[in-house]
Amino acid sequence: MFLAAGCDFASADVIYSGFGANNSYYAFGSRSATTPPRGNPAADADLAQALHVYEAPDFALTSIDLAVRLAAGANRLDVWLMGNQQQPGHQFGEPDEITIEAFRVEGQMTSASRGSVIHLISALRPVLHSGWDYWVVLSVPDPGSEVQWYSASLDLPPAQQWIGERFSFNQNQWEIAYASSGFAVRLEGEKIPTPSTGSLLLAACLAVLTVSARARRRMA
Repeated sequence: MFLAAGCDFASADVIYSGFGANNSYYAFGSRSATTPPRGNPAADADLAQALHVYEAPDFALTSIDLAVRLAAGANRLDVWLMGNQQQPGHQFGEPDEITIEAFRVEGQMTSASRGSVIHLISALRPVLHSGWDYWVVLSVPDPGSEVQWYSASLDLPPAQQWIGERFSFNQNQWEIAYASSGFAVRLEGEKIPTPSTGSLLLAACLAVLTVSARARRRMA
C-alpha cells in the first residue's frame, strides 16, 4: 500500500503530434491510401508515418487522432500501430508488419473537402517504450476505395519526418522517404507509473529490516 501511494501517476499526455493549435492541419496537402482501380497507377497502396518516443518513462497508449477524408468507395479504414524494423545502412527502418494494435474505422469519415479528425480509443493500451520508434499505418480494405491523409500543420516548427508508402505494383514493398513534413496524426498516452524516490527508500528500509530480523532469529 505504501509503495503504491508513492508512485507518480500522470494523466494522458501527447506522445507525438502533427497537429497545430485547435486541431489544425494542412488541408491542401495529402497523400492517398488506395485499392484498385483507384490510384495513379492503380494499386493497393498503404501509407505510414514514423514516430519516435522521446519522453521518459514509457507510455500506455490511450488514443490516436487522424485528419482524413473519404475520397471514394466504402467508408472504412484500417489503422495499424506497428514497430520499426531497422534496415542496414538506413537512418530509419520500415513497419515491421507486427501489429501492436489494430483499429477499424467504419462510417466515421466525411467526403467534405477539408475532411475531418477521427478519434480512435485504444482498447489494448499497449506500452510504447521511451527511445523506441513506431509506425502508424493506414490501409483501405475495400476495392475501389481511396482515403486521403492530410499533411501536418504548417503551424509546427519546421521539421522533417519519415513517411512510407507500400505499393502492390512494387512487389508489396515499402518506399520510405524523408519528407519536409509528416501527416496529421497524434498519439496520446498515460505515463507508466514509476516508484518515487521516497517509495524506493521505503522499500530499501523494509528490505534491511527483513534481513536484520532473519539474522536475529538465526543468532537466537
